[in-house]
Amino acid sequence: MSILETPQRRAPRAAPRPGPADGATRSLLPVAQIFLCDFVAKVLWGVAGLALIRFLPANEYASLTLALALSGLMIEGVSENLNRIYIIGHAKLHLAAAPLPFLTLQLSVLAVIIGLLCVFWNGGGIMVVLIAAVALSGSLLAFVKTVLQRELNFRSFSLVELARTLLFATSLAVLIALLQDGTKAWEVLLLQATCVTLVAAVALARTLEPGRLGQPRRAWPIGRQIATSRYALMIGYILVIAVFARIDVLMLKMLDSPLELATYGAAFRYYAMLTLLLAAIHSVLLPLTQRTRQKQELELIFAKYRRAVFAVVPVVLLGAWISQWFIPLIDGGKYAGTVNVFRVLSISTVIGLACSPYVNLLFRYGDFTFLLGLVSAVLGLNVGLNAVLIPRLHSLGAAMALCLATGMMNILVYARARTLMASRPLPANANDDYATT
Repeated sequence: MSILETPQRRAPRAAPRPGPADGATRSLLPVAQIFLCDFVAKVLWGVAGLALIRFLPANEYASLTLALALSGLMIEGVSENLNRIYIIGHAKLHLAAAPLPFLTLQLSVLAVIIGLLCVFWNGGGIMVVLIAAVALSGSLLAFVKTVLQRELNFRSFSLVELARTLLFATSLAVLIALLQDGTKAWEVLLLQATCVTLVAAVALARTLEPGRLGQPRRAWPIGRQIATSRYALMIGYILVIAVFARIDVLMLKMLDSPLELATYGAAFRYYAMLTLLLAAIHSVLLPLTQRTRQKQELELIFAKYRRAVFAVVPVVLLGAWISQWFIPLIDGGKYAGTVNVFRVLSISTVIGLACSPYVNLLFRYGDFTFLLGLVSAVLGLNVGLNAVLIPRLHSLGAAMALCLATGMMNILVYARARTLMASRPLPANANDDYATT
């Protein structure tokens, strides 16, 4: 059963399937739906989040940036990683009858990682507790959204995201209004964990059966099956991607000052708003590329996507140009280097929009060996570039390293996907058990 909806009978198997042209025509409508819901919710979230840049002291904003990077690493490296397998390997791993054991597996892995973080963490105890709380709550919510995504139930998917962001944005705005310059990083983390937990709890209760959550005996066989299959390479790929996406923050923490880390975090906040569309695109294209049966249909979907990119890129470039005026108005000139850092990250956004969604084709072809090798090499390149550029250019150097490394990776992903589409037949669809929504 889907969130906020009553149970409905599935469409009969005999119902005619839409042709390739119809599928391509409708394929980007969910992208617009998800993006618009994200946009409406995160306009308020963005206002409150940008207020953090204005009111948090630099050292507090640096602490918040590091904490969110670590919690995000756990969410993406474990939960969102396994959630992709929930979509791609749903039929082969027989996950239809085991959603909650699959969630139990995720939470167990997270618990081990949190335990290691507690051992090696040298900061305040309250921060590591809150980092763990943010990671666990975010993982619960990510799983619910994955269940809806696999069913192609993008309306409920959007409503869950809308509820999360509206609750957090509104609460954060109230917190800042009350405390202003006295707002602390730990208070923001506590608020985020609380809001996300509330939404995730309601969503889980209405979607699955909470009484079946504690079934570790069913979780471990699923874990062993994943570890001994080709999906282990995919897990390795996404785990390295999660590290790759946050290595700049970690190296800034090690190699530079809290002010430079806060500057980079502020620029990344603006950059994250640009990537809303890219996240919506991946949410739709991943299940679509897994269920599509004809190569012609895939070609039409991606052709329509390419036309959409041409319309979006000028907006991104315009935002980068006018940032020299709106960013100083927001942060009050607190972070002088934010504009240049944001402009470099905007270039990364353009390349990502053009190329990164093609990774979903590589998932369909099961080309995990190539992906793991590529991202491992690019991670090494990114570390080397950060080590050279951060001491010389500070936060701008970290942005340049990220842009160069991600640009190379996305271009090679695009080239590989186009080569496979041209030279190999489309692999058989192993996910015919999709619900019609």
